[in-house]
Amino acid sequence: SNLRAIDLYQRALEADPGFPLTYVSLAEATINSTHLNGRKLVAVAPEVTTLLDHVDALSPDLPESIAARGWLAAEQYRTEDARALMERALVLNPNDADTQRRLGELHSRTGQPRAALDRYTLASQLDPLDFMTHVRRCLSLQDLAEYVAAEAACARARELNATSFYGPIVTSYLEFG
Repeated sequence: SNLRAIDLYQRALEADPGFPLTYVSLAEATINSTHLNGRKLVAVAPEVTTLLDHVDALSPDLPESIAARGWLAAEQYRTEDARALMERALVLNPNDADTQRRLGELHSRTGQPRAALDRYTLASQLDPLDFMTHVRRCLSLQDLAEYVAAEAACARARELNATSFYGPIVTSYLEFG
């Protein structure tokens, strides 16, 4: 579905090249293609940057664009740049669940499970149906040895997406806690 999304965003841009959020959505789907479609980050980074440069020309300081730049920086392991960009985006739009989750992922990657959990918890409140946020919450709670709460987060992830392998996998980690 990511490739279909990319195609639809490209069509939308052809129809209306002046709508900045379409560029952001295409940039995010392009970043996602590194995880979902086997593309290399080194190949997509210039495309994403070009798309987000278009956004800046149309609508400077659009929080969604700043957040996408932060996500790209995180994927490139430019941790401090990523953190600064995501935090700036969240100042402008604190209700962005995706950026809250991605900042949680950055905190988790840098060994800050409490900060990660705080972001995941906020993201799960903003978007309670995003099963991946509950998966991430489960992992952070396990890192903090909060096993009862971790089980609840894992159960919620499994409930929200019964066909994904992530819920059962992170639940199985509880056996090692």
